[in-house]
Amino acid sequence: MVDCIVMAGGRGERFGGPSKPLVEVCGLPMIVWVVRAASPVCRRIFVAYTDHTRDVESMCSGALGRAVCVKTSGRGFVPDLKEALTLVSYPALVLPADTPLIRPWLLAWFLEAALAMGGDVVNLGYKDGGLTGISLLKRPSGSWATVEIGERSWALDVDTRQDLVEAEEACRQQPGPPLA
Repeated sequence: MVDCIVMAGGRGERFGGPSKPLVEVCGLPMIVWVVRAASPVCRRIFVAYTDHTRDVESMCSGALGRAVCVKTSGRGFVPDLKEALTLVSYPALVLPADTPLIRPWLLAWFLEAALAMGGDVVNLGYKDGGLTGISLLKRPSGSWATVEIGERSWALDVDTRQDLVEAEEACRQQPGPPLA
């Protein structure tokens, strides 16, 4: 198990507003899907929010279970991540709050692969290019490596309204319980 940070403090500019982590996919807010999927692999879960996403804080005493919410400065992803990293031990798993289709088995597989390979920062990427926003930091900085997945819907990053439509459709098509 590792310490985990769920980044939930962005402005959501491409999406149309900062409350993106609370947008529902298949009946639950995206951030709830992410925290639930991360729980089996995380020793501690920190949710980093900002003034832009203050409404996320209200979920910390209930829907997000054992997650601890921490307010960061809101100066941007990298400065906010640096602030949140002061709370964790390494290696640390970083997840965006807008990857609602991520599953515990995929996170476990990624952690095993990332820990076995070189690189101080290992990213989860798509085979056809691009990154998911999910990373394992073995150290706060250094060399980078990427573990690739073939199926984009397994870790779809919902940045736009079109991504949301894709996530809803993929969620409905996946057989079995949503967190299997």
